[in-house]
Amino acid sequence: MAFANSAPHLFVVFTNAEPGREAEFNEWYDKHHFDEIMAIEGFLWGQRFELHPDQRPGQMSPWRFLTLYGFEGDPADVHERLRNASPGFVKTTALKADTAAWVYSLMGSSLNG
Repeated sequence: MAFANSAPHLFVVFTNAEPGREAEFNEWYDKHHFDEIMAIEGFLWGQRFELHPDQRPGQMSPWRFLTLYGFEGDPADVHERLRNASPGFVKTTALKADTAAWVYSLMGSSLNG
């Protein structure tokens, strides 16, 4: 997937599964949560990632999973739509409570090498 210039904003979400419940967590994410987010107006694409075990010496992320969502529109409006939709989402206890999420906006030109 080419990310450059494909969406003006990224919704960057870091998550963990409860220990020993990774399969349940991934099934929930892939079969329910991902589609719930993508159904919200403004979201254009999404892609999930898992932390690779080979990292720079001394650096380790506290999160195992990353999801990137590309979206368009005013971030405040998209956040409001996300908050309004959230009560209807399928929930799971396999999701650890340490989730973190941020919005990043496109800046400058894309670099191709």
